[in-house]
Amino acid sequence: MNKKRVFISTILLLLSLIAVYVFFLSGKHRVIADEDATIVLKSEELYAPFKNNHSTLTANYIDQVAQVSGLITSISKNTIELDNIIQVDLNNDLKTNLEKGKIITIKGRCVGYDDLFDVVKIDQAIVLPKE
Repeated sequence: MNKKRVFISTILLLLSLIAVYVFFLSGKHRVIADEDATIVLKSEELYAPFKNNHSTLTANYIDQVAQVSGLITSISKNTIELDNIIQVDLNNDLKTNLEKGKIITIKGRCVGYDDLFDVVKIDQAIVLPKE
């Protein structure tokens, strides 16, 4: 009787683990580059609600695909900064044609506001070609 309980418990545990994997862990990941932008703003327009602590507005921006235009003020390996207020983490290494002082448009996922560095953060971004 005791062996039967252990066997049934083990089977139920395995089925539970399989169900968790199938329903929660094996889902498709978002590819931000393939999604259409739900927010199209200039860097100052995206920054203002976060800086002014309009929580009702900022909640609408979090985890949304944003298309943002601005002046490149800082460049590092995979990160650029637009107008000193938007920090953009790019998907790939920077292209050689990006340089300080150029106005560009990016598309990425709005992560939120970093109050320590006073910037809005965007990740999984790509640089959009000029129209």
